[in-house]
Amino acid sequence: MRKVYRGEVSNHYTSEGSYIRKYLESEMNQIFSPTVDSLRDLSFESLYVPLSNIEDRINGVKNDVTDQCVFLTGLTGCGKSSVLNNFFHIEKSKIHIDGETLIIPFSFDNSVSTRSKEIIRLYFIAVIRSASALIHQKLCEKKISQSFQAFYEYIQSVRPELLNLSSDDGTVEECLNVLKKEFPLESSLLLLKYRLTCLREIKKVVLIVDDIESIGASLELIPIDTGLLIWTCMKNQPQNTPAVWVSSIIISCRHYVYRMIRQRSLNDIYTIESNVTSQTLESYPIDNEINISQPAKLMDIVFRRITALQTGRPNTRWNNAKEVIEYILIRVDANFGEFISSICINNIRKALKVLQMIVENKRWIQRDYVMPQQTHGAFDIDINNYKLNHPCLLRALALGEGIVFDDTSCIPNIFANEWDSNSDLITLFVFKAFLNKGNATSQDWQLDIDRNVVEQELYECLPLDAHRYVRKATNFLILKRLLLRSRVHAQDDGLDITQSNVENICHVYTTKAAHQLWALIGRSSVLFELFSDDMYFNYNSAFEERSQYSVFDTATYERCLTILGELIGREAYLRSYAHNHGRSDCLNRLLGADFLASHILRGLQESRNKYYRFSSEDRYQSALDHLRRQISEHAHLLNS
Repeated sequence: MRKVYRGEVSNHYTSEGSYIRKYLESEMNQIFSPTVDSLRDLSFESLYVPLSNIEDRINGVKNDVTDQCVFLTGLTGCGKSSVLNNFFHIEKSKIHIDGETLIIPFSFDNSVSTRSKEIIRLYFIAVIRSASALIHQKLCEKKISQSFQAFYEYIQSVRPELLNLSSDDGTVEECLNVLKKEFPLESSLLLLKYRLTCLREIKKVVLIVDDIESIGASLELIPIDTGLLIWTCMKNQPQNTPAVWVSSIIISCRHYVYRMIRQRSLNDIYTIESNVTSQTLESYPIDNEINISQPAKLMDIVFRRITALQTGRPNTRWNNAKEVIEYILIRVDANFGEFISSICINNIRKALKVLQMIVENKRWIQRDYVMPQQTHGAFDIDINNYKLNHPCLLRALALGEGIVFDDTSCIPNIFANEWDSNSDLITLFVFKAFLNKGNATSQDWQLDIDRNVVEQELYECLPLDAHRYVRKATNFLILKRLLLRSRVHAQDDGLDITQSNVENICHVYTTKAAHQLWALIGRSSVLFELFSDDMYFNYNSAFEERSQYSVFDTATYERCLTILGELIGREAYLRSYAHNHGRSDCLNRLLGADFLASHILRGLQESRNKYYRFSSEDRYQSALDHLRRQISEHAHLLNS
């Protein structure tokens, strides 16, 4: 009888939150998911976590004496804006003069409410006029004279063709008003440059374009194109006069936007919809990138916030919050802190919410039932006796407050199977094949993987009845973000992945999270236990009669032993086909020269050694040895 176990129960949980959430909700929210208002009274410096390798390069841009264009790239929520704010004090000072540098930030986070090309350009014009007003104020303070006539003569020396559009019979002021009406952006830029020329104290102008993804995917090239146009204009200074300033522009965007500009593909939907052509962008030198591939560590961010927020609040609740968070998160970090960041695709905001879910999980201190032969679970009532070992923390991460594993978990199920037994293990085969093709230590955007090549190699190694599940498995891994799309496209929330368009994604990258997820399977039986709630297997026992399906006890472990036995048989069948058709070497190159079941068995063995030591442990060891012998009996299938 084939059965899906998670279909047996509703994955609900009580509305009453944990004691931690009940008594420390305000403190927890301020630490993990603060609002802008809750941090308003704190200095940015007290919260910022340094990224030395990125800062060194940004510092070079800040202090360089040559004109340059730099793209600061990174996935959503990785800290691009924080780095820029650290160096240029954007949130606090907005447009300002720092020494001999004029800093002009353009941020679209809350600045542009209506999304259109015209509104975006109007925002740029407003910012440039504000910068010009700041320089005008400095000129007035120093009693440096300005006049319409001098500005008119300045335009004649720089852009005389613009004045030809004005009425010859009008006054200088009327000509300038016509220019302002017909060419508002050019007119504003010319006025700023004229005033900078009069002031002659500004040696560098830094333009910063940030938060462009907030305006919408179809318009993301427009602020880049406009920003580059402004930067080009700022570089062009009056002829026959010494250069007064140098100009740099820093554009913060996600990887696929930068890659799209570099490739200048007119076939891309963003280029077409935004009406910015590749020929336009080719006129600007785009040759420098600073990539935030390693964001700040989650624990560093949390502990900086705790320190900053606790100042001036020496009360018991804050001390309790600090004690609980530190006690739990130090152990989370030691076990899989980097995995949480990776599984959230380096989105720090999303990863911090996952951490909050672990800390506030009611199972830690509200276990109110006891089952026969129950293991010591993840969630003991006594806060001083937390079971913060690796499997317990992993259960809290994967389950949240549900009672079975399901699609709401932040950890994707790499054992996802179908009702048809022909699909068993195919997702795992496809997953391991991409892992072996990808880089296990870093995400190399230059070395993508052609999914069609991998799938074709699997077709040649697997029986025909398994073929139709291969592509579906690849789609599943892309939808679950274990395979990222080509750098040309948005990785997170810019262009939604759906069942209808996932088929069109040809080139992918393996994530660090994918490699870490595979490693976790071999460290304990926990994920195998959880994933089994989402799997179909020929399994018939009294399990269905139990009132609780989420208890991690001997029955759960025994069920995993039974399931693994079936997996070994299924893998033997698949490898036997490859062996009989002379494709063993090809399959070994794809999957590695060992049974995938051996890796799962190692996790089961680790759990028996550490967490399942009961009176029946000899029986467990005997069962594990039997599974090991079962795999060894098929070892010849790995040979050529």
